[in-house]
Amino acid sequence: MEPAALAAFPILQLMHLVDDFADTAALIVNLDLVIAVDTAVAHLAAALGKPVWLLNRFDTCWRWLTDRADSPWYPTLRTYRQPRAGDWEAPIAEITSDLANQVALHHRQDEALVLQGVAYGKQGQHADAAACYRNALALRADFPQGQQ
Repeated sequence: MEPAALAAFPILQLMHLVDDFADTAALIVNLDLVIAVDTAVAHLAAALGKPVWLLNRFDTCWRWLTDRADSPWYPTLRTYRQPRAGDWEAPIAEITSDLANQVALHHRQDEALVLQGVAYGKQGQHADAAACYRNALALRADFPQGQQ
């Protein structure tokens, strides 16, 4: 990743706060998405119902099956499997594309909320308009008021 892109997405390191699995679970419930390899954290996040994108090796464990990207055990988990041993480029490219699409969708949601707020405002429904604006701000982590 380019240095400018890294600056736009700083890594917040919180592992110094984690003493046990309960602490790990507490961190996970505050995340929008977990991207992981096949580890206990991936299983914990999926068991908590969090969306999990699992980077999975070609010679996968039986539990991930081989003919599907979802999981019968974890409905919020999606696997991104290597097409052949050692090829991480393909699943990383796929997950990168899907993440970019998620971010774009997130921004479209905030724009839709603003437009809905304008419509409510024109109808004199100011409380509903304000709620739409607050929700739009909450989706925009890059806007200072959205972090409050």
